[in-house]
Amino acid sequence: MDRAQLGKLLYKFESENTEAIGKLQINKFLIWSIAKPSIFFFPFEQTSESNSGSSKSNNSVVTKLKSILGFLINLFLVLLKCIGRKKIVILFNSTINKKTKNNKGEHFNFITDPYVTEGVLHTYLNIEYTVGEKVQGPSTVKTDLNIDGLFSLSILLRLFISKRKIKRDSQKLEGLLNDFFNKSNVKIQIDCQFIEQILINFYTDYKLCKALFSLLKPKIIISSEKIGSGVFGAAIDLNISSIDIQHGVVDPFDGMYQYSPNLLPYKQKMVIPTEIGVWGIQFKKLMLEKGFWEEKEVRVLGNHRINSFKDNFKRSNADSTIILFPTQWPFFEEAMELLNKLKVERPHVFNLKIKIHPIEPDNFVKQYEEFAEQNKEWVSISYPAEDIYKLIAHSKVVLGFNSTSLIEAINLGIPAISLTTRGYNQGVHYYLGTSSLLLKNSIKVISYQAINELILTLNAVISDADFYQNWLNELKSSSSELYAEGFKENAEKQIADLLN
Repeated sequence: MDRAQLGKLLYKFESENTEAIGKLQINKFLIWSIAKPSIFFFPFEQTSESNSGSSKSNNSVVTKLKSILGFLINLFLVLLKCIGRKKIVILFNSTINKKTKNNKGEHFNFITDPYVTEGVLHTYLNIEYTVGEKVQGPSTVKTDLNIDGLFSLSILLRLFISKRKIKRDSQKLEGLLNDFFNKSNVKIQIDCQFIEQILINFYTDYKLCKALFSLLKPKIIISSEKIGSGVFGAAIDLNISSIDIQHGVVDPFDGMYQYSPNLLPYKQKMVIPTEIGVWGIQFKKLMLEKGFWEEKEVRVLGNHRINSFKDNFKRSNADSTIILFPTQWPFFEEAMELLNKLKVERPHVFNLKIKIHPIEPDNFVKQYEEFAEQNKEWVSISYPAEDIYKLIAHSKVVLGFNSTSLIEAINLGIPAISLTTRGYNQGVHYYLGTSSLLLKNSIKVISYQAINELILTLNAVISDADFYQNWLNELKSSSSELYAEGFKENAEKQIADLLN
């Protein structure tokens, strides 16, 4: 069961069980809107605490106490700074979005930092919590308040949660889901404890964020948090406008963004943002086609990162033999199967650079590292801090499953190959709707199991100049609907509309 199939199943489930799931609520919020995004990623989340929200607090009691004290001191200083400031906008993120660096070598959150660097915001607070290792070195937009200490208080808050009700509702949702999966002949079982943990994490985050926002009194919150998380619940409760920024290719049945119109009677109880900012008109069309989202709720912003890089982009791959392979943790098993086949099926004249995804689980990274070490004559590793666009510029082709990097590559004039799987038999074209027709020759589609066809294509990219030039010519007709221009102007209008 892969992500595409699971997304379709969850969409069908909510369409057929609307009344039943409409009865399951926590603090007036629809439980399904909290649980669905995590369930959509559950094959990984059920085995990874770091992805379920529990990583927001530290383990050591001493560390927690120091963190709480530090947070309270910094909060007091921030409140002093906020005296007399009106129309404050909060940028709310985890440090995982700052692993990448800009051309100055500074840590840069390409999702929310452009609101500051482009001069869109002047009265703002940049709030962050730590996921994984702390970010070391300078950042373009400094952190005004780290809230690790706030989330450390969750251990106390959990003492006052009505766990009996949460368990009862979790069991009901578990039963509904597993009955549906059984009737659909799908071998998936959702664990009640997994749903309980999702709801407990939501409740604590929601209460803590609500307390924080009540003090800071922002007008808008901009975030790349998972939809259904506590920050959006707190914003709804306090009547604060919230913006989610697209940070990946949107699936037609994406478990975080796509909902059945049957849920419209419960929409006011769902933990969703006021607006979603998307990269281009094609993604807006995709969001609106199901009928759940309204026109005013999905705004075309553009993609600041790719537009700014495109202005200064210089292809430097004339003599390159590098095939860039960005990893995607949902496709780890397929990726390793592919790599092991490439190792056996020789000869090939290309060199493979594996680009590790920022949230690739550590055990997956270790296996990629071991593979690269064993095959270092033709394989190398690139880590999250390295700029993906610079790597694209030095690559002959970008190879991946349904990675955003494939679309970014062709917009930068670099060919791409999308590897198909059983669930994603169109590869990345699955996401592109009508634009797929315009891009079908720019992003070639090859099954990840068709190893001979793939090797022939990659070898031709390196050794057949005419083949490669013809492919480059196809890129010129690629659609511009995927990435809109004018991020600054679009963002300024967005903020002005929400403030007024």
